[in-house]
Amino acid sequence: GTILQSGDLAAEFLPGASLTAHVTVQNRATGLGGNAGRLNVWQHQPNTQSCGANGDAYREVGILLSGESRTFVFNLPIAESGNRNFRAFVDS
Repeated sequence: GTILQSGDLAAEFLPGASLTAHVTVQNRATGLGGNAGRLNVWQHQPNTQSCGANGDAYREVGILLSGESRTFVFNLPIAESGNRNFRAFVDS
């Protein structure tokens, strides 16, 4: 599969390929901790998303203390050829 690094906005794929993405979520608040909610990802989503939108895959982030981060790995199959716009959204 192809691994996207931070800063890659689009990549071209062929059907049957897979996309491996490492997504890091960080609590940037100071002095606060809490449940970060759900991390949704899309293997191809050219439009921005909002709270409640269902992705191609998701993980429950759980509690993140101030400054804490957690990295999640997603392996997503590619159904159609062409450019892909990977997108991730945390719904707190």
